[in-house]
Amino acid sequence: PKDKSTLGRYVFTDYTRCIGCHICSDVCPTGYIQMAMGDH
Repeated sequence: PKDKSTLGRYVFTDYTRCIGCHICSDVCPTGYIQMAMGDH
């Protein structure tokens, strides 16, 4: 579970398909997605 709550839509992320391109973070209208190195 995330330590922050948010209102609106929930987006499921399939980390097995993530290539680390950061596009999801760049286009997220709420700024909730943050990319980092290491565990997700």
